[in-house]
Amino acid sequence: MNGETFISTPWSEPWVAWTMLGLLVLAAVSHALQPQAIPMGFRSLFSTADRNSLFIDSALDKRGQVIMVLFAVGVLSLAVYRTMCGFMTPRPFAFITFAYIVLAALVIMLLRTALEALAGFTFVPRSSLHTLSGHYYHLLTTTAILHYPVLLICLFWSALTPIVILVLNAVVVAFFYLTLLIKSCLLLVHSFRGLVYTLIAFITLEIVPFAGLLGLAYIIS
Repeated sequence: MNGETFISTPWSEPWVAWTMLGLLVLAAVSHALQPQAIPMGFRSLFSTADRNSLFIDSALDKRGQVIMVLFAVGVLSLAVYRTMCGFMTPRPFAFITFAYIVLAALVIMLLRTALEALAGFTFVPRSSLHTLSGHYYHLLTTTAILHYPVLLICLFWSALTPIVILVLNAVVVAFFYLTLLIKSCLLLVHSFRGLVYTLIAFITLEIVPFAGLLGLAYIIS
């Protein structure tokens, strides 16, 4: 228009605002279905209490859990996309690219879940793995909720540099993985061999899938 070149950015694309609103609706619906889940998640951040005493199954709703996982995947996918685009040749900040990253994240999460189930039949006692799974869900929930306002800043504050955006998102992701590693060690490590198995499982179930998501996001972007 009038010879001016339109530059596509997160704050200039209407779909970004609508997506963030949609993610907020998902979180609200999940909270309505299981109102105790979010407070329980924050209380359990630095606890390793057994699931029977800390994670009350009746307080959780399967539909609410699935919706919250979708919320977490959406937040992480958009954060990865926003971070990636800051270090790449300028191109449209497109919804279809975001959708592909979400799809890749969902596939990777399904594979991770399958590997976790396999670990329950091989290296890790199933009771301990069940307890850790409860902690994992609540940690995922609280981290996604904390990540949401950080993502808002990264998407709509145009003055932020790519390095600052990278650091902000990396801090949130590092918090998730560091807390999860500490919980895993406290729950599963009872010997040196247990420590080795736990580290191998952590790298296989967490670090490799996340690295795979970053690689796929780079290719897709």
